[in-house]
Amino acid sequence: MLWLCCSTVYLVAASRWECVVVVGMMLAGEQEIIENLQIHYNKYYVPFVWASTLVVKSRRQGLIKDDFAVQTMLDVRTRAR
Repeated sequence: MLWLCCSTVYLVAASRWECVVVVGMMLAGEQEIIENLQIHYNKYYVPFVWASTLVVKSRRQGLIKDDFAVQTMLDVRTRAR
């Protein structure tokens, strides 16, 4: 997703969010939400913020039992970025 922002060659080759949906990294409904956002900064970090928010909410609700698991999930998310 970041290449869509940084590389003009990739930007021409890829059709923004549709390619992310096609490869299965995002649902069509999520694509519509992101495309309709009216924000002044780059939209490509929105999925990473969503993932981080879900991990933190799950920890607060007790669905994730320890801080090590939270840190591991956030590390995996960072590597995927």
